[in-house]
Amino acid sequence: MRKIREVFRQKFDCDLSNRKIDQSCQIGRSTVGEYLFRFKQASLGWPLPEDMDDVELEQLLYPLAPASFEGYC
Repeated sequence: MRKIREVFRQKFDCDLSNRKIDQSCQIGRSTVGEYLFRFKQASLGWPLPEDMDDVELEQLLYPLAPASFEGYC
């Protein structure tokens, strides 16, 4: 989660491009885009609340999909 927080910091505090962020964090540009997409989808604001821990952030960014059940006919 540290890299995700760093991506958000560089995007919102430093106003860096996704290309600069991917080089700085040594992750793919598509990963940067995915993190920012998930941030927007989760309706998060910046800065993140100080009391938000990594577990809570992960749950907001990566919510569990509802389980699907295909029963026997």
